[in-house]
This record gives sequence, structure tokens and C-alpha cells, in this order.
Amino acid sequence: MVIIPWVGVAAAVRQWRIMGGLPVTGLLQLLFLGILWGVAALLYGLAVDMLGVALGFSILTGLSIVIGAVVPRFMAGTLLAAPARDVAFFAGLLLMVLGVII
Repeated sequence: MVIIPWVGVAAAVRQWRIMGGLPVTGLLQLLFLGILWGVAALLYGLAVDMLGVALGFSILTGLSIVIGAVVPRFMAGTLLAAPARDVAFFAGLLLMVLGVII
């Protein structure tokens, strides 16, 4: 769980000076997001175990898709950039959430 990923990275990355050119804030963000990814994977497995495969998978996948569609647009500042397209975007998200609820 800890050793094998590092061995894979060491085998795949030939030029480590690329990492030296990155700003410290970028490396810290990368580390933080990697930790969040691991925690999310752990909690995803626990939620599926608690809710059951059918219910847990449908709810968590729907939630992941909605959050994955909204958060990048919010972070880029383009959440409400084009009103005509945004109506279709949010209508599609609403339709998906209603499908998960039903």
C-alpha cells in the first residue's frame, strides 16, 4: 500500500528534476488532494458496505457525478457564464438527481 506505488513511480519517472521545478504550494496541493482521494475511496467503500451495493452505488455515483460537474465550473469561475447553456446544464443535473431519488 505504501511501497508499491513509490516503486512504480521510481520506475516510470526518469527525470526527477521536473519535480524540483514545481512550486512548493503545487506539491502541497498535490499531496492534499491525494490524501483526500484516499479518504474518499475509503469512505466510498464504507458507504457501499452500509447501504448495500445497489442503493449505495446508485446514490454515491449520482452524487459523485453532480459534484464532479459543478465543482470544476465553480472553481474556474464559469458556473453561470452562459445562461442558455447553463439552463441545459442544470436541467441535466436536476434530471439525474431526480433519477437517483426515484
